[in-house]
Amino acid sequence: MSEEATTLAQLFNKIGYKTGIFGKWHLDDNYPACATDCGFDQAVYHKAGGVGELSDHWGHTYFNDVSYVNTKPRQFEGTVPIYGLKRP
Repeated sequence: MSEEATTLAQLFNKIGYKTGIFGKWHLDDNYPACATDCGFDQAVYHKAGGVGELSDHWGHTYFNDVSYVNTKPRQFEGTVPIYGLKRP
């Protein structure tokens, strides 16, 4: 995505909305293309788009995984937090 592009998150922010992305972010993992650099106030995501992708160096599965919260890794318990499920 070009730096001149305007995202929906940026448009919504201009009119007072708070925005978030929870799940996959396929555009880039580094500045200036991280979700939070593109206008999202809150971002919980897997790098490179998902568990098991190239940048998923944690070696985990969909249970008790490490996701990124606003560019910082965080361990979660249960299933992937973006689905809102708890492991039985």
